[in-house]
Amino acid sequence: MRTVLVVAVCGALLGVWQPCAMAQSRGTAGYVARLVPEMCGSLPCNASGINFTRGEIRLNKLRQSDLVFSTSIGRISLSSVSPSQPGLQAQLSATLSYGADANGDCPQANSQVVVTPWATSSLTCFSTPFVFLVPCAGELFVTAVTTPACEDVDVIVENITAEVFESGFLGDPTHRIAIDGLALSGRLPDCNSGGTGGCP
Repeated sequence: MRTVLVVAVCGALLGVWQPCAMAQSRGTAGYVARLVPEMCGSLPCNASGINFTRGEIRLNKLRQSDLVFSTSIGRISLSSVSPSQPGLQAQLSATLSYGADANGDCPQANSQVVVTPWATSSLTCFSTPFVFLVPCAGELFVTAVTTPACEDVDVIVENITAEVFESGFLGDPTHRIAIDGLALSGRLPDCNSGGTGGCP
């Protein structure tokens, strides 16, 4: 029996892939989600005022059996982090729905559980002298390997949420830098047709 870790993808809306519960015989190609700064009005909510321009998580195509031997599932990255940081920390939460078990030895079979954190990462920030905006990236690891008895059970992973924190403050909402979301660019003012906001 082929074993899979199913991360079902329903479709794209404004460039963000959203997961859904959809039975299938093969794992999806992967999962991508965007990260945005958590804002309180026009300013970042985190106590240190850390900001960035772009962020994303990318999960690999996985099989449930792969996770018996490895916990690596993908990467997380932020671009143009300011002020410069030595590192950041991240965690993902998810709902796991386990399928049927043909031989009946997987204790999680036919169950659903919310796991927080499901995966974590320590992001390294690549700073150089005289550079104020730095990129930060790290590998994502699930918090526990799959029990060998469950490697033949399909799993649907949905409701994935991501949070990035200032280093040393994992889980502290006052030091949360990034959350799932969309960044929508505003239109440049059309001064030739009487536009306002920035027009002379």
